[in-house]
Amino acid sequence: MEFLSPPSNALFPELTQAASTLTAPLITVDCTAATALCKKYDINAYPTIRLFHGLEDNIRYRGPRAADAIISFMIKQQLPPLTTLDNETIQVFKSIDDKVFIAYLPPPTDDDEEVSPDDLIREIYTSVANQNHDRFVFGISFDPALAAKDGLPVPSIACYKTRSEGNNEALAGIEFSRRKVEEFVQAMSRDVIGEMNRRNMQEYMQPSKLLAYIFYDTPSTRTHLRRSLGRVAKKLQEYVTFVTIDDNEYGHIATSLEVRPELLPALVVHDMMTDRVFVYDQEAEIYPKAVGKMLLDILQGKSTPGVQPVEDQKAHEENNDEQKGNDNGHDEL
Repeated sequence: MEFLSPPSNALFPELTQAASTLTAPLITVDCTAATALCKKYDINAYPTIRLFHGLEDNIRYRGPRAADAIISFMIKQQLPPLTTLDNETIQVFKSIDDKVFIAYLPPPTDDDEEVSPDDLIREIYTSVANQNHDRFVFGISFDPALAAKDGLPVPSIACYKTRSEGNNEALAGIEFSRRKVEEFVQAMSRDVIGEMNRRNMQEYMQPSKLLAYIFYDTPSTRTHLRRSLGRVAKKLQEYVTFVTIDDNEYGHIATSLEVRPELLPALVVHDMMTDRVFVYDQEAEIYPKAVGKMLLDILQGKSTPGVQPVEDQKAHEENNDEQKGNDNGHDEL
């Protein structure tokens, strides 16, 4: 249910798109008309999205106001904490959310008298899945052939980033403990490129780092740029914080940073220590290598504030370079 005051023109198309995919009904409420209803549920910020289980039990949605993110949130709420997978279900499951965890474990034994190391790993993973059910999607497979397809041993835990930035990563080749599994899940939970909004804006304002804003106007553009710039962001994360930001909602920030609103997407680097602003040439397409070079030049003191020139590059050359990596697509931890 979406609470509005007045109706949100930017969010409505995203809700409509999400509603076409989901089975649960999506309802909008105009709080200027239904004041008593909005007061009953303590709605004091607009727009607000909540998932209701009955009239009283509800969960507030705090993610990006985009159809794919809303769908992802709803799917997580409808799935069990842990889904057992087989050859017919695993491929669809891998792409069900931005980040999907799948454990490849030996099948359970019938011996009830003694707890084996494999039983302990399964218990740990199940417990972590239950604890993080509201945040992530967890699956489990007892088929070693499925692990082998991804070049993974048994046991191992993989994080598939099918709609997120960066490579898939796996926890393997170690003695599993609850601490290691929890640390792996927490490490994967930190987006290399986050989404800036009113609630977390101050968290990103770190004077010790450059702040790279990625202004977008459509969810598909955001998804594309997060994926294409993921490796650059990960490589430079010690020195640069990358964030995406919705120009439809935060256009005033783009304007203050001298972004031309008619030429989106846009990338702007803000050195908050010196209050200098560097704008990636909006006439050029945003390529990972060009962004990396621009950032290195800024970090090395080679650039002056303002619009940064971008060398002409072919998209397919960039894409080929960015897709190079491990044959199995996993960075092993």
